[in-house]
Amino acid sequence: MGHKNKQKLIILAAMATAFLAIIAFQSSGETEQFPVPKANSLQDVKQYQYEKVPGLQRAENLGLTRDYQIEQPIPGTDRTLRIEEVWYNRRQAYIFYSLNFLPLKQKLDDSPSPVRLPYISFSISLPKGAPSVHALSTNKAIFYDGRLYRVARADSLPIPDDSREIENIVLKPLNALIEGKTYSLQAVKLALAFTTKQEPVQKVKLHKTYTIKDYSLTLDEFVIGTFGNKLTFHFAKPFKGEDLEAVELTVQSDKGNRLSLLEKIKEGNQYEYLFEPFDHLPEKIKVHIKGIKMMTSDYFRFKINLTNLQKSDKRIQVDGKLAKIKDTNIMLDSVRYNSKGLQVQIRNAPANKKKPGPIRLTAAVPHFPRKNWTQDADRPLMLFVSNERLDRFAYEGKSAVESDSVYRFTLDSNYLEGLKRIRIAVQNLPFVIQVDKSFTFSSVNKQ
Repeated sequence: MGHKNKQKLIILAAMATAFLAIIAFQSSGETEQFPVPKANSLQDVKQYQYEKVPGLQRAENLGLTRDYQIEQPIPGTDRTLRIEEVWYNRRQAYIFYSLNFLPLKQKLDDSPSPVRLPYISFSISLPKGAPSVHALSTNKAIFYDGRLYRVARADSLPIPDDSREIENIVLKPLNALIEGKTYSLQAVKLALAFTTKQEPVQKVKLHKTYTIKDYSLTLDEFVIGTFGNKLTFHFAKPFKGEDLEAVELTVQSDKGNRLSLLEKIKEGNQYEYLFEPFDHLPEKIKVHIKGIKMMTSDYFRFKINLTNLQKSDKRIQVDGKLAKIKDTNIMLDSVRYNSKGLQVQIRNAPANKKKPGPIRLTAAVPHFPRKNWTQDADRPLMLFVSNERLDRFAYEGKSAVESDSVYRFTLDSNYLEGLKRIRIAVQNLPFVIQVDKSFTFSSVNKQ
């Protein structure tokens, strides 16, 4: 958040030729628990996977996934593991697998409530001492004909350059932990033949600029990929002491896909927003920009004379104006002073009620500084409290946001004992720039 750059969630590493997988089937008392739907056919299973893994259907249609149906018995048990399918792309790897788990059928028949499931995770070992990458089972599971179908996902992958290929992946060794006992499985070698050249990528230049007062947002490009979609933009601001926190926007296709935001990357005033992939390549894409969330280093200060307050559990309405910032009147809404401490409520109100402007302060949960408060320098609504001698003291108090325009905080009575008055400074004020604009553009080179 704030002026600090976002770190990429994707770690690019050297090309890998082997996977080291550890698979754990845990006892019913040790595993995760969530509701599991039942399918009536394999087609239902596949439809469920399409719904839960964005982009899978398009990847299959383009031949980017690999089918295996490789089954292995788990020695000493009546269960089998089957590797069904793998989707390896430049962002993630999905491993679709199933195992026979007949006791689950009785549990599902008896009650629709959550049940405990076997859990499978993959530890992906990279060559030449590179750090391991983990593929963890998600809570996407469905039961059909005596088998539990699940998917594991790895988010940080070894990616070859466009001219190199991952020929095979090897799952070895596979260890199964069942009711406290460990069973070894044979290694599984899977032909992959993956290169990034196989993944179609389309780039659409946007050159769309929105200017609100002295702020300017320019959408540069939209990249459509089978592994995800990327919107790039840059932002210009008039004041150095302000930071862009987020652009509130939605991306939707004419096929009904509304994309979820996966990642934000910032380099200088250049931004990349990464979205989940489309299930079907659309002809039209609609982007709606709701607003721009910002934070300013501006602050306001006020003091409260405790000797003028009578202790009571009733809230005292004040409605006193403290400052005017970003076309917003900052009001001391109310106070309550009792044996627990002093509760202060702040309310933001438009300076021009008849015709509010596009820029206004918003509310957030106030933050109390810790001992080394400089670590919190980029947190919104930092509270600094001092006594009549101007000694600043650190404390932990309660705080909350009541609405988009109201927030409150409580100073514990232990810190107020013996004080006649306190001074409060509130720094790092969040504000929003309202845009509320939409535009539609066409995808190109439809596949």
